Amino acid sequence: MYFRRSVAALRISQLTAEAVIVITGSMGSGKTTVLDEASDLLTLRGIAHAAVDLDGLGIAHFPRDLRDDNVIYRNLRGVWENFAALGVKRLLVARAIEHRDELERIRAAVSAKSLTICRLNASLETMRERVGRRDSGTLRERYVARATELNALLDRAHVEDFSVINENRSIADVAQEMLIRLRMAVAPLHQFFEQELLRIEFINHLSGWLISWRQAPAPLRS
Repeated sequence: MYFRRSVAALRISQLTAEAVIVITGSMGSGKTTVLDEASDLLTLRGIAHAAVDLDGLGIAHFPRDLRDDNVIYRNLRGVWENFAALGVKRLLVARAIEHRDELERIRAAVSAKSLTICRLNASLETMRERVGRRDSGTLRERYVARATELNALLDRAHVEDFSVINENRSIADVAQEMLIRLRMAVAPLHQFFEQELLRIEFINHLSGWLISWRQAPAPLRS
């Protein structure tokens, strides 16, 4: 019995996400684009992480008499288990969070120790224009109208820890501001970023020193 409990505790520990960043915002705010850019920035710094567009885990149309609001979070748990099995401990998620209970579902799905929410903002005109340009299919007008409706819902929900403007600036600037503000928003995330960046800087410095030492003339090595 003790062994089984120990194995279960170890499995929970292995599946725990140390830090989760949720990028929220209305349609056309740039959630997926900023998610991708933030992932690229973390990759360049050698910081292990996973990035998931949660909407992509819920593209389906169920039979008329079936409704399952939790399937997307069960899908997230399955995806996260695969990443966690490879040693990933940090997760970026893009999702328009209309209700606070959605955050708890995300937290439960990945056993998050720390969860921080960044909201992306832009003018309604800009968001509607982006949606109209992006979605040119059958439901285009519905999606354009939804941008305004969803923005109002997010205003009322107000689940974000901080917000970032994503308009009239480069996507790199937006993602960089988000990551910088995350370092200041929550202590565990601040420590996580500082420790990772210091570790990487130390390794780079040590590698440079070793290369210089190996290339130096033999008498100078002592």
